[in-house]
Amino acid sequence: MRIGISALLSGAGYKVVEAQNGSEGLELAMSFRPDAVTINYDLPDTTGLEFAETLRRRPGFESIPFILVTSQQMPGDCDSTPLPHITAYLRKEDLIEHLLPCLESHLRGEAYSPAP
Repeated sequence: MRIGISALLSGAGYKVVEAQNGSEGLELAMSFRPDAVTINYDLPDTTGLEFAETLRRRPGFESIPFILVTSQQMPGDCDSTPLPHITAYLRKEDLIEHLLPCLESHLRGEAYSPAP
């Protein structure tokens, strides 16, 4: 999943930094200060929700978009979610169609509205 998301985002011109687990992700995020973070729900050493909570509490990460990616059914969507510390949520089967527009709408600070 990480490789697919990376290919999709880098193919659209974004600079992508990949982490294989939460510990590595935290270290990289603190070094590179990303404009947005995509987080898989299942990480080898933590959950995406725990990772988001840890990163969100760091200075400079209070308002950047955190997009959770999962195969599980969770509350919310790309526009909003009640999940703590998460800006948006996408199901894995919706990634190809919705990740780029979802990410771009959050980077612009706009509500996401999928094309009809």
